Amino acid sequence: MMDIQIDLYRDWINTAKEVFRGSGHPLPDSISDSEASLAYYLQSAPSEEEAYMQSEANKEKLLELKNIILTNLYQKACT
Repeated sequence: MMDIQIDLYRDWINTAKEVFRGSGHPLPDSISDSEASLAYYLQSAPSEEEAYMQSEANKEKLLELKNIILTNLYQKACT
C-alpha cells in the first residue's frame, strides 16, 4: 500500500505567509493558520466578515481537493 501525505491547506498557508514576508510585512511566527488565512483575505475583502467567509471556503475547498486526490490515488493503486 502507498503511504501518501498531502496537505494542500498547509502548503497554501505557507504560501500566504511567504506573500506577506515578500511584501515586507511578515506575519508573526506564532500566528495560527486561521489568523494567517484571515490576514490574507483581509487584504482584498470588503469586510472582516467577508474575509472570514472566504478563508473558511478556501479551507473547505482545499480539504475537499486533498480528499479527492487521495481517493483517486488509492483507487489507482488498488486496480
